[in-house]
Amino acid sequence: MATPKFKCDKELVENLASIGATTAEIAAMLKCSARSLQRHCKPQMERGRENAKFSLRRMQWIAAKAGNPAMLVWLGKQILGQKDRHEHSGDADAPLVIRRMDYSKKKAEPKK
Repeated sequence: MATPKFKCDKELVENLASIGATTAEIAAMLKCSARSLQRHCKPQMERGRENAKFSLRRMQWIAAKAGNPAMLVWLGKQILGQKDRHEHSGDADAPLVIRRMDYSKKKAEPKK
């Protein structure tokens, strides 16, 4: 007996991929193997994943334009090649002194 022809809703595959569903998740939803899905719906899955990236990037730009400082810093590092600098001050010939700070404080006892 011949293997039944693979059938799937290719638009559904693309939509699921565009919301970040994994190949295994899409295959489970369609009740097929991940291998069959990759073999028959690879273009739709790739297009869906590219749409997801595009949508996420658009939302990041919206957040950055709204003044979200974390997003501005992150995009600056990713796109502009900016990075954090750690500068040390003091005498260049002297050894670097590292002090451990104790931030724990004893709680004040309640007044009677």
